[in-house]
Amino acid sequence: MTPAAGSDAPATVVLLDDLLAAAPGQARSRRYLQPVGTADCRRREDLPGFFEAIETWRRAGLWVLLLLDYEFGNLLDAGASTPTPAAGARDNTAQALAFETMIAGTRQDVDEWIERELQAREALTAPAGIAALQGSIERDAYERRFDQVQRFIRDGDTYQINLTFPLHFQWYGEALALYRQLRQRQKVSYAAFIELTDRTIVSLSPELFFWRRGGQLQTRPMKGTSPRGANFEQDRAIAERMRADPKSRAENLMIVDLLRNDLGRVCEIGSVQVRSLFDVETFETLLQMTSTVQGRLRADVSLEAILRALFPCGSVTGAPKHRSRQIIAQVEQRARGIYTGSIGYLDPDGTLALNVAIRTLELERDGRGRLGIGGGVVADSTAPGEWNECFIKARFLTGADPGFELIETMRAEVSDRGGKTPLSERIVLWERHRERLQRSAAHFAFHFEPDQLLAAVDGALDSLPSGSWRVRMTLDKSGHVDVRTEALTLPAAAAVPAVAISRATVRSDAWHQAHKTTFRPQYNPELQSALSGALWDVLFFNERDELVEGARTSVFVRLDGTLCTPPLQSGALPGVMRAHVLADRSSGAVERTILRRDLQRAQEVYLCNAVRGLFRVKLIG
Repeated sequence: MTPAAGSDAPATVVLLDDLLAAAPGQARSRRYLQPVGTADCRRREDLPGFFEAIETWRRAGLWVLLLLDYEFGNLLDAGASTPTPAAGARDNTAQALAFETMIAGTRQDVDEWIERELQAREALTAPAGIAALQGSIERDAYERRFDQVQRFIRDGDTYQINLTFPLHFQWYGEALALYRQLRQRQKVSYAAFIELTDRTIVSLSPELFFWRRGGQLQTRPMKGTSPRGANFEQDRAIAERMRADPKSRAENLMIVDLLRNDLGRVCEIGSVQVRSLFDVETFETLLQMTSTVQGRLRADVSLEAILRALFPCGSVTGAPKHRSRQIIAQVEQRARGIYTGSIGYLDPDGTLALNVAIRTLELERDGRGRLGIGGGVVADSTAPGEWNECFIKARFLTGADPGFELIETMRAEVSDRGGKTPLSERIVLWERHRERLQRSAAHFAFHFEPDQLLAAVDGALDSLPSGSWRVRMTLDKSGHVDVRTEALTLPAAAAVPAVAISRATVRSDAWHQAHKTTFRPQYNPELQSALSGALWDVLFFNERDELVEGARTSVFVRLDGTLCTPPLQSGALPGVMRAHVLADRSSGAVERTILRRDLQRAQEVYLCNAVRGLFRVKLIG
């Protein structure tokens, strides 16, 4: 793998990543360099030109990347009426990109390339993850769709429907850093990281759609899912139950039969065989059942003919395929996009491979993202079981550690009076601290157990002697709570600390500004510099030259006789003491946008936090 050139990310980055190469040192991952052409398919009339461009590139010795949305199947289905674009569908439901160079690499090569690339992007240690995760439908709406599908099954329209819906979220950090986290959690053979000018695709797919090598065509559908056990013995027992489970076997067998028929449309008569049936593969978070079907292609079968016969994969539609796709369009009522479509490649020698794009994220440039989840519904499926299976499949994403912790820094007043004292009487503004932590935990999908939190703080305070204490509490992604304490010594009331204005600027819309976390890339260095200069804190302005806050405090200024604090829209943290001061009517405090010139003319400047309260400071410079 070649190193990243310079600090600016290229417009197009393509990595097809095999994390399960059978032998150490196998170079089965691919990076594509030097893009030279793009072909899009928007309408059925575009199909001839689309496939002609791909074949021309192949014959010219170029390496072709294929990105096929699920909705591309509507264009390939010659027997269907002119398709109406599904809600949310992209203009181009299929895209092919041609490259001059493909570099094969081992897993270690890819590891090293990712490290170099993140270093070049100055994001090697920065957090990356998702927040504000929300399903596109609630459980009761899913159950209504499930009931619709069951009616179609009872009426004989279909035997199985792959029922899906998207999860929406906000993503932050470098997309490549997020991919690095996910590939550590979900080691699969058909992963992809594709950074385009308008979006980024992150796929951790365990499922092969098909490959063609020489005259052989093989497909390996995946149907049947179960969460992992706690150890090897439990995993083995679960795998045996899956192989014997009528529902899992029925799901898998229906799709195997469907794909045998699909392969029969392009393979020599009598050559299609089931090579293996009901295999169970183990991944980091779940077990999946697969089968393998293989056939010998008829001579001169084109890429277009193969895709017309096979796309989309039967494992993500249902059986029979054509009617199942009609039902999916009626029930889901929204485009799936690249999810359940395919990502893959065509080599100059005709080698062709496509994944089934499950466990696949689409990341937009504006910070929005989505992940499709779903499963196969058959006659004996249950709505609760299918709903739960959907979220089991999302664990590779929802359980990923973003690389930071949530913090609450509090003041405790410990007395030696007998009996158990409630936390609300020992921790100043305890309820505000707890509520803020819980909100941030929900936003970032951190595991939050109120009883565990109370027990950790109670336990830390119970061992302390009487006095005032600074209490620092952190919560990590898994829900682990860490509490540390130190004796608190406050300065004399008459002391007026000095503060200065930082030369660094913060973004008001940065993903971390509204939450108190251990990720403080500007605040910590600036605070340390201020402390070394005998200052107590340093104040920050945002990109609009609006006052935001201090590195460890909220800020209030007296303007025209009124106590004012920057609004949250300026990028201010919703500080606990800040909220307390605003709620105190006697303070007369209000939120107001404060520009640099306002700060310079302020009659008084105050800082506050939950440990020190509200106190006056002197602005230097």
